[in-house]
Amino acid sequence: MAREEFFQRLAAECQTPFVFLAHHLEDNAETIIGNLFRGAGSGGVSGMKTATVTNAGWVKLRPLLTVHRAEIDGYVRVRKLSFREDSSNASPGHRRNRLRHEVMPLLDAVFLRDTASLVVRHGALAGRDDDCLNAVALEFMRAERLLQEDGSLRIIAAMNSTHPAIMSRVLKHWLTRELKTPGIGHREIEAALHTLAHIRDPQHGHDHGS
Repeated sequence: MAREEFFQRLAAECQTPFVFLAHHLEDNAETIIGNLFRGAGSGGVSGMKTATVTNAGWVKLRPLLTVHRAEIDGYVRVRKLSFREDSSNASPGHRRNRLRHEVMPLLDAVFLRDTASLVVRHGALAGRDDDCLNAVALEFMRAERLLQEDGSLRIIAAMNSTHPAIMSRVLKHWLTRELKTPGIGHREIEAALHTLAHIRDPQHGHDHGS
């Protein structure tokens, strides 16, 4: 995207691997809600990270993720700091702007509280759980030597008693990271889990290759 290319070019010109971004708490809440209604899982609804290493090697830093927009505006106003407002922020043609100007205020009014903070907290918890489950899935794959040299996945009896939350991540890692299969989402992973349940043979202890 154009913004990413601009940041990458800027980092190169300034000879620094770091680019500081001004994303704040409400930005993060909007991202989480947007991802949720796009059908993302726990990883997708974890929100933005304070530090993100890009594929090009430069690092996005977001030191204001825990700060409300109103606090930033107040700081800028008191210290009479100059700033530039993106003109597209007011356009109702962008979904994020409708989340910001319509959905988030409505949620606050309905629940009579700061819902953005609650959304961000949920995202942080979801991200933490997702990191844990991914680590368990990778350890299961390593301990059971599931990945074969030819890229296939060894099917073993122990998969029958492994929680779907772990097995879904095993399959996702195998399909997306090892086989580089495009278009893998929730529907495909669930279909693979269903198929796997029918080809396991725990009663006779046979292993199968996939």
